[in-house]
Amino acid sequence: IKRVVWYALAAAMLWLLKPLVDSLATLVTCMAIGEGLATLVANPIIHYHKRARDNGLLSEAVADAVKEANGRV
Repeated sequence: IKRVVWYALAAAMLWLLKPLVDSLATLVTCMAIGEGLATLVANPIIHYHKRARDNGLLSEAVADAVKEANGRV
């Protein structure tokens, strides 16, 4: 009888925890999809814009240096 009680308790706990486990599986799946999209789509766009910004800042610095030197090198 002791095993029957343990099995019944285990079955009851599994049935009670099933919605939680299903929700966690959905959440983890969405997190994995989000990270995949961030890696494949967002990161290249962010790196492109960072490089463009850095190149723009470098161009501005060179232009300022040329203006300060009055065109003399």
